[in-house]
Amino acid sequence: NKIILARSFLPEFPIALEESLTPKDTDGHGTHIAGIAAGLAVTFTDNQGKSRELQGLAPGAHLMIYKVLYRPASDPTSAISDSEILLAALEQAYLDGADIINNSWGDAGQQHPLGSPEVQAIENLEDAGVLVINSAGNGGELGEQTLVCPACGQAGLAVASTLHGVYEGQKINYNNQVFYGFAGNGTALSTSLQAPIIYSRRIDEENENGCLPYPENTLNGKIALAVRGECSFEEKAEYARVAGALALLVMDNEDKEPFIMWMPDSQLPALLITLQQSTELLKLL
Repeated sequence: NKIILARSFLPEFPIALEESLTPKDTDGHGTHIAGIAAGLAVTFTDNQGKSRELQGLAPGAHLMIYKVLYRPASDPTSAISDSEILLAALEQAYLDGADIINNSWGDAGQQHPLGSPEVQAIENLEDAGVLVINSAGNGGELGEQTLVCPACGQAGLAVASTLHGVYEGQKINYNNQVFYGFAGNGTALSTSLQAPIIYSRRIDEENENGCLPYPENTLNGKIALAVRGECSFEEKAEYARVAGALALLVMDNEDKEPFIMWMPDSQLPALLITLQQSTELLKLL
């Protein structure tokens, strides 16, 4: 009885093949946030064999799900929406009796509060007694004044996070140099693996992202190396697997902190390597 309601607000733009018009979360971000907010207590074993317990901030709360972000056909790695959808969802949440509304989205630009219709909507919700929590955005590394709307308004709470800079990766030895890869949430490596690394662009200059089928058997017994972007991580992994790859390395195309690649249905082990490491690795290939 944790989730008592789920709605989706349909977009007018074409969506990616792996996207769904139902409230189903095909990206994982919404599920992650819902767990932080209201997840029930669970016990698990960490990567050091220690038993730990984890729960959300308000495990006794009910959840109402409003899907407003969709992966577009033009770029399945992103998620977008529009003001019409966002405003409709905010109003419906109020009508459904929400006490707290969490918005893990924001305008990517430097919008002024007066130019954001969502800011006005959140002011109205606050006047009606609803607490609205807004994401402060992901632009902190760009310096000051990077707060996004609707967090840019005075109403509601603007929430940001920080990173500690320590990440646990899997060691990659290549040509007497050590790199570290960060596993996706799909199939994991069960043992150490020794195999040649093949850059997808060396096979086809038009396929550096690994988003096109490879010639048959071109990756037999090898580790595929592709650049992030253009298609989902699962698609990259599937194209590599069909061509015979044993694993996939994804080179980040942005100079940012490592993250877990969302690819729960992938049948191929995959690791993400940072942009800086990618540059060094390419020099050795």
